[in-house]
Amino acid sequence: MGSNGQQEDIVIFGHWVPKEGKMNELLEAFSPVLKYASQNTNTISCFYLLKEKKEDNTGALITSSCFKTRKAYEEYLSSPERATLHNICKRQGLLIEPQREQTLETAAGFPFRSTGVHSAPGVHAAMAKIQYAPGMRSQGIQHWQKVAASVEEKEKEGTYSYWFLTDPDDADVLYSLERYKDAAYLWDVHVPSEAIQQNIQRQKDIRTGLLLRVFASVE
Repeated sequence: MGSNGQQEDIVIFGHWVPKEGKMNELLEAFSPVLKYASQNTNTISCFYLLKEKKEDNTGALITSSCFKTRKAYEEYLSSPERATLHNICKRQGLLIEPQREQTLETAAGFPFRSTGVHSAPGVHAAMAKIQYAPGMRSQGIQHWQKVAASVEEKEKEGTYSYWFLTDPDDADVLYSLERYKDAAYLWDVHVPSEAIQQNIQRQKDIRTGLLLRVFASVE
């Protein structure tokens, strides 16, 4: 619990880069961890396993998870299921480089809809790294808060997550995770919306870069 008595969400993006030809083995190695997450929904708000969409199957896997307390996160770190995953990766030489975990903080939006799809195979996901001019990220967050409110109200049918997060170690960067029922909903419904079109104009002078990656939910 935080000092104000509220639960302290711990948001972690895990980065996993498989060696060539090892993607399927890496996906299989996640089975015990996914089962752990599904059995601990009282302490784990969400646990998404996302596979980068690349035709040559060389993309990364990213886990996007939210633990309700630091204790819940520590219990996951010390769980046999996580140990099994790491042992398989090491024993079978599945990764190009050591797995990396990134701790982020929610700034706007929502990780899931309380009455909607939390996770399902094939859900289309987009992740972005947004670079702002020095000192302008807070203004960008204010714009995204307005967009997220519109999305939550008007895109109930097909936008499952619309989540914006800050990195405590980089004051000029904002990360996003957006999950849609399919790619068509993103491009045909979300992008043309009034909220997004206005946001593009409002942020064009404060944003200096955008790196966008697309994924499909594995689980």
